[in-house]
Amino acid sequence: VSAFRSAFCTTVNSHCTTSFRCSMLFRLLRNTTKASSSSSRRTAAAMAARSFASASSPSKLSNIITNNSSSSKCSCCANGVHNANSSTNSNNNNNNSVKKMLLHNDATVAVKSQAPDHPELNIPYEQLLANNEQWRARKWEEEKDNPYFQMLADAQHPEYLYIGCADSRVVPNEIFGLGVGELFVHRNVANVVVPSDMSMLSILQFAVEVVQVKHILVMGHTSCGGLRAAIENKNLGLIENWLQHIRHVHRLHNEELKDLRGLELENELIKRNVLESCMQLAKMATVRKNGPKIHGLFYQVENGEVQDLHFDRDEYARKWWHIYKYDEEE
Repeated sequence: VSAFRSAFCTTVNSHCTTSFRCSMLFRLLRNTTKASSSSSRRTAAAMAARSFASASSPSKLSNIITNNSSSSKCSCCANGVHNANSSTNSNNNNNNSVKKMLLHNDATVAVKSQAPDHPELNIPYEQLLANNEQWRARKWEEEKDNPYFQMLADAQHPEYLYIGCADSRVVPNEIFGLGVGELFVHRNVANVVVPSDMSMLSILQFAVEVVQVKHILVMGHTSCGGLRAAIENKNLGLIENWLQHIRHVHRLHNEELKDLRGLELENELIKRNVLESCMQLAKMATVRKNGPKIHGLFYQVENGEVQDLHFDRDEYARKWWHIYKYDEEE
């Protein structure tokens, strides 16, 4: 098991942005060899180590993970997923029995792990700590030329404040290609901005006045559970107090939304909710005083595209400033 984990983690760290495959395969190996003899476990670990260490790209790594013999078909094989790597190794036939043991003895878990609707990764807590040790060791090795931790310890100077949904599928640093320390983040259910949210207000003031961000990004996304709950009008208890803010947006824009149904209504309301949050930010004193640019964004989970909703702060000011301006403002 140690040989497998060491070789596979090295490959994942070289080619992949997350440890998803590492965690899944390590769990499968552990589960499927639990009842095997010690010699079988050593054989499985050695075979896995050689296979994964030989992977030279993410696609090869994926093929090795899902590859299996043609004589034993699972739902993935039927879709042709396992066939891409069939010609990369001359002794695949001899390896099939080991790969079956690693993968198909627990094929249900592997298939469920890849299901986008109901992922059941079951990653143990201890694996998180192990992942941290691997990450920390890699960063310390890199610090010979780049003082990574010292740079982070000294200060943070992000130019962007991101306000988005708490959904685990929406990872802003990865979506925008930003590193650690380059994005100041606040997340809640359905990326709602309201003037009574003390957590958001505190983060906003700190980001604008202390960190001195130059841009504020408000981003909604497709398949948002909070927004769907607001549309369905079911009594969900405490969270209803939060969802009412989304329903207020629906009410304000009812004339434009009344003829829409299904996903068309949902996606348009997501965009309106983002723009309303941008308007709420534009009214706040710390934003008006310091003048960071406000951007409304719409992220499509199904294809990764980010759409700029072109929030126009000046147009908003011209239309509504007679209501929201202070006496000292022109």
